[in-house]
Amino acid sequence: MSRFLTAVFVLLFASLAAADTPTTAPSTQPTTKPLRLPSASELMKQFQAAAAAEDAKLKVAMIDLNDAVVEKPAAFSLFSSGGGLPLRSVIGRLHKARDDENVKGLLLTFGASTSFGLAQAQEIRDAVDAVRKAGKKVFVYSDTYDTATYTVASAATDICMLEAGEITMPGVALETMFYRGTMDKVGITPDFIQIGEFKGAEEPYTRTQPSDELRGELNKLVESIYTMSIDSIANARGLSRDTVRRAIDDTMVNGPEAKERGLVDHLLDQDGLRPLIEAQLGGEMKLVTRYGEKPREEIDWSNIFSVFKAMSRKPEATRGPTIALVY
Repeated sequence: MSRFLTAVFVLLFASLAAADTPTTAPSTQPTTKPLRLPSASELMKQFQAAAAAEDAKLKVAMIDLNDAVVEKPAAFSLFSSGGGLPLRSVIGRLHKARDDENVKGLLLTFGASTSFGLAQAQEIRDAVDAVRKAGKKVFVYSDTYDTATYTVASAATDICMLEAGEITMPGVALETMFYRGTMDKVGITPDFIQIGEFKGAEEPYTRTQPSDELRGELNKLVESIYTMSIDSIANARGLSRDTVRRAIDDTMVNGPEAKERGLVDHLLDQDGLRPLIEAQLGGEMKLVTRYGEKPREEIDWSNIFSVFKAMSRKPEATRGPTIALVY
C-alpha cells in the first residue's frame, strides 16, 4: 500500500510540474484548457505496469565478500559493531540462492579486504559449486585473485577480472616454531618422553629443528594440500593439471595471460558486469544486493529502552527439527 501511495504522489507531482512548465512559446492569449490529472484507475494501471516490468527482470543475487570470513560472529560490544563475515552466514546465503527459484544467477565479488583461509575457501567453493549444479549462472569478480579467492572462483561458470589485475598463487608452505634455543638461554630444561619415532609433538620444545620423521610428515602434508588444490582447480575449470601447476610455479599471471591460459573468462571492470550478465542470461536483470543478509536493527544509544530491547531480544522461534550451533 505504501508503495502505491508513493507512486501516486510521484505521478501527481510530475503531472503538476509538467503543467507549470511551458511547452510552447509565450502567447498573448491565455489558455483556457483545463488541467487534466490522471485518474486513480489510470494511476493503478501505470503502477501495475511498472511492477510487472520490474518483476519480469531476471533476479541475480549478489554476495559481496569484501571482508574477513570468520568462524564465529563477533561478541556483543557497546563500543564496536563487530567485524567479519561468519562462515555459516556466507554458506547459508549461498544455499538460499541455490534453492530460490526466483534467482537466475549469482554474482560473488571479492575486494581488498577479503580474507579467509584455504579450508574456508574449499567450503565456500563447494557451496558455490552447488549453486552452479542447480542450473544457475555463477559470476565471480575480483580485481586480483590469490590462492584462496581463486579456489572459490574456480567453481563459477564465469570468472571475471580486471584487465590490469593478476592471479597470484605462490603455492603451499608450512612453518614450525622451535623454542629449545630460547629455553636454553633462560635456563629451562624440557622434560618429555617420546614414544615412537613419529610422535613428535614435543619437538618444538626439545629440538632446534625438526627431526627427519617430522620433516617427512610435514612434507607429506604440504604435498597433499598442494595436490588437492591443483586437482580441484583443474577439475572445476576443465584444465590440465600442468596448466594449473604452471600458474602456481609462475607465482603471478597477468590478466591477458590468465585469459589465454583459460584461468579467467572475462577481462573487464565492474561497470562491464551488468552488460555481461544480461547478455549471458538473455534479458534485463535485477541485481539484489546484500542477498540473504539479515538486516541489522539499529540501536538508538540515546534511548536506554532501545538498548535494553536490543540486549533482551529473544531468538526466533524454530519450526520443526533444529540443530543448535553454540560457539
